[in-house]
Amino acid sequence: MNDTSKTGLLEKREKNLAPIIIVGMHRSGTTMLVDIFEKLGGFFGNKYGINKEAYEFLKFHEETLRNTGGAWDNVELLKYIDEHKIAAEQLQKKFLAYSQKRKIKNYISKGGAQKFWGWKDPRNCLFISNWANIFPEAKVIFIYRNPLDVAKSLKKRSDLSLSTESWLGGVKLKTKIKDIFRDNRSHPLESVACTSLRHGLDLWTEYNKRALRSLEKIEHIKIKYENLLADPEKELKKIFDYLDIQAKDEELKLAIKEIDTSNSYTAKTQDFQIEDLKELKHNELIDRLGYNGKII
Repeated sequence: MNDTSKTGLLEKREKNLAPIIIVGMHRSGTTMLVDIFEKLGGFFGNKYGINKEAYEFLKFHEETLRNTGGAWDNVELLKYIDEHKIAAEQLQKKFLAYSQKRKIKNYISKGGAQKFWGWKDPRNCLFISNWANIFPEAKVIFIYRNPLDVAKSLKKRSDLSLSTESWLGGVKLKTKIKDIFRDNRSHPLESVACTSLRHGLDLWTEYNKRALRSLEKIEHIKIKYENLLADPEKELKKIFDYLDIQAKDEELKLAIKEIDTSNSYTAKTQDFQIEDLKELKHNELIDRLGYNGKII
């Protein structure tokens, strides 16, 4: 078998200047997709955030959210930009200007030299329309996961940060210095709000609703996280077909090894408030994404 870490097994994709943009809520399988693509010789970042977010895009997204008065766990204010034509146009100009910076041009150049390239960041859910305007030929993968598992996973991570008081300190100076010399860079992910399962459910709705609304006008493929775990070969073939990638049997085997097939529908309804479950049952996304009768 060829050494995929050096040469990869896949032939270079046509129109390789077009990126693969992975869109998906936090804790919904976006990191898993990056792991799969990297195994097959893809380029998805020079420097990474904690969960393999391409740092060039992660940092820009977070700065944009802060400038609008929000953060990754507080995105409701973005709706006011959507409703304000001038503000929306100004935001698009900001994205265009950033895309023309040298570090992004270098990222694109490095990616274009690989077999395929792109980036993932859960915040793509919030800004995919801006990126699609800049990269109209982009291949967009939208991966989604059931809200109970997402909220439970967010709470687990947030509870841990509170137990160590790390949420108060942000990224320490010595960590920032170390970041200069390593591939994975630190970025605050702590969230007091996400210790609330209700907030996790609300955040799941905000991210997915905004992504789906934007994707109505963008070519994309939808991948259900639970389907990917239940039948990896079928779903991966669907992804590769969409990306115009010819995958061999050994490539599929490499990709499947990155998938933890046991991590599906793990949250229990008794962990959630009855009122929250009732409200979730009437959430139109539950029907739209195929979870009615599956989780509640």
